[in-house]
Amino acid sequence: MAKIRVAVVDDETVIRRAMAQLLDMEEDLEVVGEGKNGEEAIDLVHEHLLDVLLTDLNMPVMDGLTAIRAIKQEYPNVEICVLTVHADDEHLFEALKAGAKGYLLKDATPDEVVEAVRTVAQGGAVVY
Repeated sequence: MAKIRVAVVDDETVIRRAMAQLLDMEEDLEVVGEGKNGEEAIDLVHEHLLDVLLTDLNMPVMDGLTAIRAIKQEYPNVEICVLTVHADDEHLFEALKAGAKGYLLKDATPDEVVEAVRTVAQGGAVVY
């Protein structure tokens, strides 16, 4: 069985590394890269054949929404799950409109994050 190839992008190093370690511990998931801004998210998609990008919205250099739009335009098969502190409808709707299939708050449980990545990889949608 092929593993789900994931990249994690967040400007907060602790969050990024924790998410990468959490996901990489799962037998069916493989973290193939990490980045700290939207430009690096795009680079990761170019460099690796990703199934899922787990990304924050607020980042320096290029924000997550801009990166999501660019990625979905060039790579429509890459599924995107947002991990953010923004609990408001405006950010949620903008992320979904840009092409994200998942939207999680950073207070989600580890199990919710893992399950969300699996769900969007299979074409489903998740909002926590």
